[in-house]
Amino acid sequence: NAALAAALPAEASRCYKYRTEYPRDPADYNFVNYAAYTLFPPLYLGGPISSFNAFVSYMRVPSTSMPPRKMVTYALAIFRIYATTVLLLHFVHVPALARYSYLITEMSLSEQAHFVLLTLAYLWLKLSFIWKSSRLFAMLSGIEVPENMRRCFANTLTVREFWRDWHASFNLWVVRYMYIPMGGSSRVALSVLPIFLFIALWHDPVLHLVKWALCIAVMFMAEVAVSGCFEWAVAAFRREMAAVAPRATSGERINCQCSSRINSLARLARFLAAMSASTPERQLCSCRMPL
Repeated sequence: NAALAAALPAEASRCYKYRTEYPRDPADYNFVNYAAYTLFPPLYLGGPISSFNAFVSYMRVPSTSMPPRKMVTYALAIFRIYATTVLLLHFVHVPALARYSYLITEMSLSEQAHFVLLTLAYLWLKLSFIWKSSRLFAMLSGIEVPENMRRCFANTLTVREFWRDWHASFNLWVVRYMYIPMGGSSRVALSVLPIFLFIALWHDPVLHLVKWALCIAVMFMAEVAVSGCFEWAVAAFRREMAAVAPRATSGERINCQCSSRINSLARLARFLAAMSASTPERQLCSCRMPL
């Protein structure tokens, strides 16, 4: 094994982050490599985003970080996500309700809260299936890309955590090619709005996504301001929670879980409000059909 490892190129032992930050040979920056990077099917169709440096590196020296047994386990996890999505849609018709959204206004407050939570669950399941499937096919080709969904939708408590772990590969791309060149943490206030406007236009150049980007940028800056003002209190609270975590009561754990769910509901409610702002009421009414 030692002799085999010594025979491998030094690049084979480098992780995705190192391959991204390590400069390539100038000859690698050519049209053929760029076309391969842009049109690589598993990632072009809807997979995670890779950096150019890492992609070219994996073309030269394929990734070995996911052995066959781990790939099988990963594929089974993807199938479990697919089965859960089918089961959810069998009982809750989320896409149909989203299309005929006038029905949502006729629900009670409790039903609307459940619908919002189930919509978030459906979005998470759908995107997880697409991104994880694309990542698996890329890994089968020897191209390693970041995991897009790094945590469950129900335990994302802040806007910053949401953007780090929901479409995480896009976040890494934005940090490398926009956030750091624009000044990084020293100029957060100046970089947040252009970055979120780019994200909105990258998804689709429509007005309601621009409004959504403005809303997210305001919430992000408010969170940064509050975090900066009360950073000492947050640090003290985390130390206290870490000290009592082993002996936390079931009630305390339930309170933490409930706060997570409330944050998720509030975040998705703002998202749905921004997304539906561009839809005139007459368009909603024209979609009505008998049940």
